[in-house]
Amino acid sequence: MRGGSFGAFPFFIVMEEKEIWKPVKGWEKYYEVSNKARVRTLSREIITKDGRRRKVNARIRSVYVGKRGYYCVGLYANGKHKIAYVHRLIMDAFVENTENKPCIDHIDGNKLNCSLENMRYATQQENITNPNTAWKAWRPEIREQNINKILTKRIEKGQKFAPMTVYAYYPDGRFYRSFYSMGEAGRFVGRDPKIIQLALENNHRIVEGYVWSKKKRKSFPYVYRKNKIYKSVQEINEEGEVINEWDSAKVLANEINAINYQSLTKFIRAQKPYYGRMFRYKDSPL
Repeated sequence: MRGGSFGAFPFFIVMEEKEIWKPVKGWEKYYEVSNKARVRTLSREIITKDGRRRKVNARIRSVYVGKRGYYCVGLYANGKHKIAYVHRLIMDAFVENTENKPCIDHIDGNKLNCSLENMRYATQQENITNPNTAWKAWRPEIREQNINKILTKRIEKGQKFAPMTVYAYYPDGRFYRSFYSMGEAGRFVGRDPKIIQLALENNHRIVEGYVWSKKKRKSFPYVYRKNKIYKSVQEINEEGEVINEWDSAKVLANEINAINYQSLTKFIRAQKPYYGRMFRYKDSPL
């Protein structure tokens, strides 16, 4: 930015970043991508099915927000078809992956910010441990931006469907986090979204250790209680004395971050040490 004055009034000239185009890797004869996250076809001659030659003019391709929240674009040429992530096309065209890292990390956590300064090649560990990643921090401004772009695209296409925001609570009623759709919630807990839908239709049903609701409240007005499906789990010491108790194995697994819930239940039933700790179902014989 340069500043100056004209008479008594200062004025500024804003230097806009120049748009640079480079060939799309693997599609060099057909497409180019720019540092401003735009993709265009190249002008060329094609031979139609009846043998005639026809000129195809250069044009900007339409991009859209995919299911995972990234910009996507369709590539077509010589019978080949591919749906590509725009941020991947940009990085492959402009930045050399010298260390051969498999992932691309959005540094500020915003999947829709595809500027070169905001992206880097990363390992899977570097990608998921980025403290700014929207899936971890889930900052409200990023969430709102992503949802608005998705809804805008659907409205432009005349689609009536809109995702329903769902809310997850701990069994004791404390708020955990929100999800912009049942699909996102299902992916987060590793279950079919239909299971989440069933939990919403059957009030107070717990899925993967969380109570699900269609409405947001500061505190969910429900405290989970043991029933015939769930059994309380106790932690005991070497003398067989109870030193802690949980409403269910699900709640226990969530608290101790158990890697495999099914494996944990086997140790509980067999009353064998689980990483140095002894658990049992309440009222089970010692």
